[in-house]
Amino acid sequence: AEKRRGWIQDSGVKICDWDGILCNDDDEIDGEKRSVKGILLGKADLLATLPSELGLLTSLERLELNQNLIRGTIPEQIFNHKHLVTFNLQENQLQ
Repeated sequence: AEKRRGWIQDSGVKICDWDGILCNDDDEIDGEKRSVKGILLGKADLLATLPSELGLLTSLERLELNQNLIRGTIPEQIFNHKHLVTFNLQENQLQ
């Protein structure tokens, strides 16, 4: 994560400027993008579990976390996304 822009705690980088994050250009207030529409971190050497808070990203269209070391289960909240079109978790250690 240290190599990716914004992923260090207190980096001061707005989330929509983080590497691997796409935001919705149509959802701005005072020039500030407010909603995440994509998490594109395939082949990013992530060692993690998927948090249920992913369900809070109601504008999420793309979740691409393939070829990492993600383990555990897929939170049910992810399946409630109405806009999710791309869902790629291949080649991880999920149950």
